[in-house]
Amino acid sequence: MDFINEFLSSIGLAGASRIVSAIVIFLICLIAIKVVTVVVGKVLDKSKKLEGTLKGFIKTALKIVLWALAIIIVAGSLGIDTASLVAVLSIAVSHPMLYGKTVLPS
Repeated sequence: MDFINEFLSSIGLAGASRIVSAIVIFLICLIAIKVVTVVVGKVLDKSKKLEGTLKGFIKTALKIVLWALAIIIVAGSLGIDTASLVAVLSIAVSHPMLYGKTVLPS
């Protein structure tokens, strides 16, 4: 990493090492998301007990969770405090699950 910092400093981009590392981390996350979704998709496709709509829901939910994790990881690598971001996301996700049935009319 020191080599990269020295190179970027020599061409006038001293602060760019954080951005370069964030781009590399994003590409790794992108590859990981693709691999995990393909593997889970193949496992779900082999399952004969699940309906097609449930398989689609699981795949979509998995993609959303993985993308949220990727955003948090990349934001952390850029130096952004992710504790508040994680707190907001956890409330946004847990609120409908905890109170959705009591708020909806019966």
